[in-house]
Amino acid sequence: MNFSQALAKIRENEEIRAKSTPIAMVAPELKQNTEDTEITKTCAVLGCEESKNLNSDSFFRFPEDPSFKQIWTDLTGRNNWTPTDYSYICVQHFSVDCFECDAHDAVVLNSKAVPSLKLPKHVLEVLFMNIVYKTQHSK
Repeated sequence: MNFSQALAKIRENEEIRAKSTPIAMVAPELKQNTEDTEITKTCAVLGCEESKNLNSDSFFRFPEDPSFKQIWTDLTGRNNWTPTDYSYICVQHFSVDCFECDAHDAVVLNSKAVPSLKLPKHVLEVLFMNIVYKTQHSK
């Protein structure tokens, strides 16, 4: 199985695992099923509704590296928010080049991955303005 096929399989499995179980709020990033002790992960990106139908393998913890952690935090679009040990960003926000195959041919997020897809509109506007500013002032 090549990389593209493996990624397609992950996304296919996510669509199949849609949940409609009542859930109790534990933390912004975690929800606990009231009928048992199963923990359902949710995406920290503001407005990400698609993550409700994903399986737990489709979520990635914030990086340990402080600079990457800050970049991920900024890209969530949340103001005055700090990720916890239970904060995640879902697969929907990462481009294909953020993934690689490990020694066991499993698809994993690479260590330098940065969310870039389906981000909140206000985050994209700020990123665009920063790029324009840097371009104009680097001459």
